[in-house]
This record gives sequence, structure tokens and C-alpha cells, in this order.
Amino acid sequence: MNNSLQKRIDTVFDHLYASSSMKNPETISYEFSKILHTGIFIEKIDNYKPAFKDFLPVGTNTLFKQDVDNVMNIRTKFKEMNSEWGLYKNDTEIHFSDDDISYICSIFFDLDLHNRNIDILGDALEIFRNYSIKSLGGQFFTDPLVTKLAVDMLDFSALKGETFIDLCSGTGGFLLAAINKVKKELDDRSISNDGTLVNLVINQVFGREIDSTVCAAANRNIQTRLGVQFDYVHQGDSLILDSSFNDRFDCMATNPPFGTKTTIKDEETLRNYELACRLGTKQIIATPPDILFLEQNIRILKPESGRLAIVLPYQILSGPKAFYIRKWLLERCKIIAVIDLPAETFQPHTGTKTSLVIISKREKKDTDFTDQNYSIFLAKPKWIGHDRRGHTLYKKNPDGSESSELLCDLDKVYSDWIQYKQNGIIESEISYILNASAIINDESLRINALFYSNMKTVNNAENSVELKTLVQRIFYPGRFKRYYVNSEANSVPFLGGANITEHIVSTKKYLSKNDPHLQQLIVREGWILITRSGTTGIVSIVPKEWDGYAISEHVIRVVPDSKKEDPNYIYAFLQSENAKEQLSKQVFGSVIDEISPDSVGKLLIPLIPEDQKKEISKTIENYKKLRNDSITFYNNAQSLLRQVI
Repeated sequence: MNNSLQKRIDTVFDHLYASSSMKNPETISYEFSKILHTGIFIEKIDNYKPAFKDFLPVGTNTLFKQDVDNVMNIRTKFKEMNSEWGLYKNDTEIHFSDDDISYICSIFFDLDLHNRNIDILGDALEIFRNYSIKSLGGQFFTDPLVTKLAVDMLDFSALKGETFIDLCSGTGGFLLAAINKVKKELDDRSISNDGTLVNLVINQVFGREIDSTVCAAANRNIQTRLGVQFDYVHQGDSLILDSSFNDRFDCMATNPPFGTKTTIKDEETLRNYELACRLGTKQIIATPPDILFLEQNIRILKPESGRLAIVLPYQILSGPKAFYIRKWLLERCKIIAVIDLPAETFQPHTGTKTSLVIISKREKKDTDFTDQNYSIFLAKPKWIGHDRRGHTLYKKNPDGSESSELLCDLDKVYSDWIQYKQNGIIESEISYILNASAIINDESLRINALFYSNMKTVNNAENSVELKTLVQRIFYPGRFKRYYVNSEANSVPFLGGANITEHIVSTKKYLSKNDPHLQQLIVREGWILITRSGTTGIVSIVPKEWDGYAISEHVIRVVPDSKKEDPNYIYAFLQSENAKEQLSKQVFGSVIDEISPDSVGKLLIPLIPEDQKKEISKTIENYKKLRNDSITFYNNAQSLLRQVI
């Protein structure tokens, strides 16, 4: 995307949204496209470039009153363009005011709209599409930076006869990216693409969308982009396809609706999906749509050559409950690339963490994972071009001022990908290469890039042991309803995850000693505590003053075994950067970060000389004594104070 164009479009949209009579982003986009098509017509037919050069640039033309004649010419030229090209049937006017038309043309006064090397129309409509979808709540929105990266990494080639489909088209984001890829392929070969582009798209680029309103919006987007009236996206339920679709498509890119709150419950539909029957049973279970769409996409890919780019939530890629999905996937596909998308990618509409996964379909199912010796491209970009509130972010100039370049490193991911494809190596801070055997040999078959980043830790397996071999137990209690009581003699304090690092506990929650579930929540002096959800990996140790307190099920308990290993050394290690790095890679969960007792148990603790271990243990013992003493002194002071006031 032309970065300088982003700021111009932002400026135009802000002006129109504030000053024009139109407040619907889709309507604004539709009228705006009329002006750009008119400009292209002027440059192409009249050979007058740039089309809007007679308009004074913004800054010297604040009120636009002197451009009345030029605005009238734009209105006249629109009618000529529409009569000849037929892009806006039954619509003979530009409905912006004269001032709005003048403002838009002034913003674009120096741009060559028909420059084949710069797709101003496509980029502009994509940016306006973003505004439109954000106003609809983001349900079907995938950032165009993601759709472009996905299609580029698929290396879709219409000129080679390849077909492309998105089964969850939404408003057409992935389809527009595919169309732009076809256009670039034509431009690179200097092929006149006026009719060729449309023919290739009609015959080789397909979309399906279940929502009729959204389907109509997708077709409007593509029709505006190509200038030809045609139903590029077909309305229908993509989970119900006849067998003629099987093994048919070369390339697919999609962002299926995800989330466990929405599940498919129709038994007739579920009966057609292996992933609706867990663990090989015949029992059909309600299944989230993203899981079913993953299977459906792979089903209609061509064996061996078919490629899919799909956005999947972290829960599927690394969560313990989704192990069966990953096993099913790896048996049928090779992983080509995994890009952990920035956390802000789908914000502000949802905080779901996702990865873009590129896979190829195997020629046949491989239940033994015999083909492990191939490389996988992994990346962890940091920026997506907007913040968690959806506000556009730009890179800073050396002097601290704002540049016109988006703060986004997905283009760096793609350049790393090209380097990897050409040379088999990468020199990058955000991208790396993984051998497929690492995934196959992982007990959990995790696929997210984070887990495999920087696999070299300060300790290697030969000089380390797993934590679970050194302790009695690692667990957290079950979830059940808690009944709080007033602070009194027959109650115990209840602490949450945020309390465990507090020196002096501040809680107003107490549980009755008669609560039948109390013993499951009780902790004992010397137990090590680790937060497991939300803010994960915070480590503390139960002081003497907290012995017998109740602590939330959101906190993992590590019960030491002094016969196996010094508890103080274990606690010191769990507070180390090495342990935090290992734990960070164990995080799963699409919206709320989580770690499991199993993950904690697999932490590798280095074996160090006994004299060094004893020195560390002695220091921790002093820390624990001072902490206990200070808590006791503080509580005694408060007790004395309560006697006199």
C-alpha cells in the first residue's frame, strides 16, 4: 500500500465524516470511488494528467470557492465516464457537495491516478473499506495488511491457471487482495489488463458468504474495484458444499468466524465433519465454526499442490483441549509458515490473539508423521499499523515528528519470507526457521510461533531436569461457587492472583471455615504460587503468616519436596528470567492468556554445583525470614492500634 496515500485518505475521511451530509462510511466510500473513477477516465481518455492538477492543493485553497468551474467539469466528466463505462447504473450524479468534491480533488491534485505502478484506486477503496467494516463492529473485518500478506505468501498465480476461493468472504478482503495479486502479475508481464483482469477474476477467483447483506457489500466492493457488474461472491452456507468442491482449489485464504461462544449444533451438518467427533468416537458434539471451516477448507484443496492461508486463534494452535485438532491437521497437511499476528490486529472489536497459518495439503493422510524433515517459516511481527483502539499509527522521523509511513512490520515479514524462499536462511529479529520435527516431537504438537522462538535456552536438556521430577505436586483447585462471609473468627482470608505478591495483604474477602470446598483452596507455608490466567507467570511463595489462607483457583500451586530438591532453589529459579522466558512460550488461550500445571511441570531447571545452590538457598531463606518478620511486626502494630482507637 502507498503509505503517503494512507494519510491523504485519513484526511479526506475525517473531513467528509465531519462536514458532509453523509455519515455512513460505505456511502462515503461509494461516492468517493466515483471521483477516482472520473479522474482515471480523464487521464485515460483525455490524456490529461494528473486529472486534478487544476485544483489548488489544500492549504492554499481553504474555502475552495475558486474551484467552482473545475467542480462542474468533474460532474460533467463523471456523466461521460458513467455513460461509456457503465460503472454506476441508475446513478447519474456525484452526491457530494461542490465543496466536498473540491476538497477531495485538492488532496489528490498531484497524483497520477492511472499510473500502472501505483494502484491508487485499489488502495483507497481498501482503506475506505476498513472504515466501513469498523463501523459495522468488525465482525467480518480482516486488516488489508494481513490479507495482502496471506495472498502474497500463497504465491497465487492466475496466469498459471490457479484457482482461488475464500469460503468466508465477509466484505471481500481476501478476494480484493487476490485481485490485486492478479493485477500485479499482469502489470509485471506488461499485459493489457482492462479485460484480461476481469476475465481472470470471474473464472478463477471465487467467494462465498452466508450473510446476504454482507455478501452484497462484498460484491459492491469488488464491482467498484473492477468496474464490472457481476456477482463475484455467492451467497450460501460454506459448511454445506456438495462433493464437486472436493480436491478442487489451488489456493485458499480465509478468516473464519472464531470463538467457543458460537457453536454449530445442527447434527446433519456436524455429521459430515471428522472434527465434530473427538477422539475417534461416533458421538457428535457441538463444534465452533472455525474448527469446521478448517476441515472444510482442507477438504476442497487440491492434494499435494493445494495451499491454504487461514487465520486461527491461539487456542486452536496451542491450547491443551485442541490437541486433537492439531493432530488431525498435521496428519493431512504440511505447515509452510506460521505468523503470530500482533495483539492489536483485531482490536478494538476483539482481543482474540491469532496466527496466520500457511499450509499445504498432503497427497494422502500420514498418521505416522513420517515426513518430518522439512523447514517451516515462523515470524512474530510487533506492529499492525493501529493501536488497540483502532487509531492509525505512523512511524516517527529521526526528529520525533510523525512520518507518512505506517507503523507496521508485516512488510518485513514478507521480505524475510522472500529471503527464506530464495536462500533457505533468514537474518531477522522477528523471523526464524524451524524444522518440522520440533512440532512433531512436542508432546502437545503446538504450532504457534511464540512457543518455538529462541529455542536455545541458557540451559540445555543434558544439564537440566523437569520441575515435575523435583516436587510433590503441581496443581490448581477446581472451580466452584464461593460463599463469602464477614471477617470474623470462624473465617479465613481469601486471596486472588493480584494479592500473592503483596507484602501486606489487602483483601475484604473471607470464606467460612465450614465451607465444604475450603480445603481445596487452602495453601501452606513454603508452597510456591504461580498465576495461571490473565497476567500469567507471577511467582510468589506462601509466608508463615499466610499458612491456612485460601487462594483463588487462578493460581497454580507447586508443592515442594525437600527430599528431592531444595525448595528455596526452586523458588529462586522460578523468579529468574530463564524461567519467565520458558513460561512465556507455554502461554495459550485466544483472549485470556493461560498456562497449565503441565506446562509448569515441564520447565527445565538447570543442575548447578551444590555449593552455589546452597548459597542461593541461604539467601532465599534470609529473604523469607525478613518477609515473615516484617508481616508479623506490621500486624502486631495494627493490633495495638485497634486497642486504642
